[in-house]
Amino acid sequence: MLMHELSLCKSIVDTVLEQMKKHDLPRGSLLSTKINVGAMRQIVSEQMQFAYGVLTKNTIAAGSELDITVLPVIIKCNACGWKGQTDTIMAYCPECFSIDVIMLQGKELTLEKLEVR
Repeated sequence: MLMHELSLCKSIVDTVLEQMKKHDLPRGSLLSTKINVGAMRQIVSEQMQFAYGVLTKNTIAAGSELDITVLPVIIKCNACGWKGQTDTIMAYCPECFSIDVIMLQGKELTLEKLEVR
């Protein structure tokens, strides 16, 4: 397991447990944790899910699943105005090849929702 996924997942699990306690949810009531992760985070979904299982074991969130949606990198070029998805980590405009771009999406790590029974 990579330390990268473990450290990211730890913050997610801490938040999940905090929310479960805040709303007085009993052990076994959490079915899934849904998160959005930007592609720039470069996570390996299987390792993130493994880390989630390890970190939730023996907690009130034990037995729940981690549902991951990977969000693509979206950039806007300040030089030509192009806006869209890019598949490269090197952020440059695919239209004019300018490096004067801003990233609109791709670095997120957000807890989208908790699905409970």
